[in-house]
Amino acid sequence: MPKIANQDLTTVQQGQFVTGKNATMQSDAVKKFMKSMEEVLTVQELGQNQNQNVHPPTQVSIGSMDNALNCFMDNYVLLRKTEVNGISGHICDNCLSFQFQYIKEIGLDLTAGEKHQCLASMVNEANSLQYKTIKEDDIRIKAYEFLVILANSIFMGKQHLVVNSKLSTAHARSLHAPLIKFDSITPNDWPWMPITKETIALDDKGLKNYIGLMGASTYALILSERGAYFGYHLMYMEREAVNR
Repeated sequence: MPKIANQDLTTVQQGQFVTGKNATMQSDAVKKFMKSMEEVLTVQELGQNQNQNVHPPTQVSIGSMDNALNCFMDNYVLLRKTEVNGISGHICDNCLSFQFQYIKEIGLDLTAGEKHQCLASMVNEANSLQYKTIKEDDIRIKAYEFLVILANSIFMGKQHLVVNSKLSTAHARSLHAPLIKFDSITPNDWPWMPITKETIALDDKGLKNYIGLMGASTYALILSERGAYFGYHLMYMEREAVNR
């Protein structure tokens, strides 16, 4: 989930809001925290609202500040944004659910797809849907939108797409990353420009496009099985370096 700066935590601890019969005045930091918690519940509910055995936090509305704090303290841990180097998402076609995983070390941390396990009840519910494909498309659209929000929150400011094409075959095969295969890569294929340029700046449209192209993640391993770009290419988003 999007994390809270130290000053936000201080504001929450000090309780800088006034209660009354009709309204509660909240600081900007408290409002930011409440919005973040609402976004977390939104993503947890993607593809899971047809199942009644979902994780408890998805069954209640945040509502009050107390509920938000209890939900946060019971289910989440703090992590500095600078420690996060990627976001791995997974959209399951079988149980129609979406989940994401913050990645501290790209290639070493397990992906959301590798960690995912379908619940039999959710698979049954998904298979019973009359318009399963429509539901899947809806989840995919919402998942991409949420991943863009997460990426903007984690990387902040300007973002770049970087490609490392100097991977040995053995090293590349040991990496945990979404694998996207091409028979060969030509100018007509989407990885061609990032690979040839090695680094490209991303605007909001580019950010969303590449998240979708890289399998609902901010990074992927691209394999060209022959041709001029034969081999593995690790593609990943990163925050703009200070000296760039």
